[in-house]
Amino acid sequence: MDDVWALTEVLTGFTTVLVASPTTDRVLEELTASVTGLLSLAGSGVSVLADGRLRHIATSPGPAAELEQCQEQWQQGPGCDATASGETVCCADVREQHVRWPSYAARAETIGIAGAASVSMNLDDETVGALCLYAAEPRTWSGDELGAAKVFANIAAFYLITASKLEQQQRLSTQLRHALDSRIVIEQAKGIIAAERHTSIDEAFTLMRGHARSRSRSIQEIAGAIVEGVFRP
Repeated sequence: MDDVWALTEVLTGFTTVLVASPTTDRVLEELTASVTGLLSLAGSGVSVLADGRLRHIATSPGPAAELEQCQEQWQQGPGCDATASGETVCCADVREQHVRWPSYAARAETIGIAGAASVSMNLDDETVGALCLYAAEPRTWSGDELGAAKVFANIAAFYLITASKLEQQQRLSTQLRHALDSRIVIEQAKGIIAAERHTSIDEAFTLMRGHARSRSRSIQEIAGAIVEGVFRP
């Protein structure tokens, strides 16, 4: 891969999808397709670190998909090593790596994969997974090829980390809205009981809390029933 214009064109297409796509699946599908086409590969795949294990989440169609699944199953292969080290791992012929990755190497030989390389997906000091490259024939991976793959890998890492943080923020926002809605209902219920019982707001809340405890229900449930007019303590 020595055509900078080809890299620019493919990268532009990928980033367009990255910005426009609403789903992670679509982005990673485009990533593997872009890298496979650009580097004339037999396939490529993305695996991410989750709960201490490398998990396969996207791949181009073909034998690469099976090898990615095997890497996840056995937790051995260049993707595992690249994720653990944060560095690029290259094999001209992965079929010769029976000592290093016995099950993985055997399966690669069975399904027709020879060359393999994995580029770690990094953002600052955090490694989230690896972009794995596969060739049908033995291959000496050039610096240009690995450099191009690294660009895509780091863009993907940034996307995945940003998407994860956005999901966390959205989840927190939902929780805060729920807490606020619950507080509003509780305040309404306290006002209703205080007015009907001609008592203070604090005494109304104490009464509601006592009924919630005696019935093993939450104060939110009791308050909701009061506001809806289906319960009075």
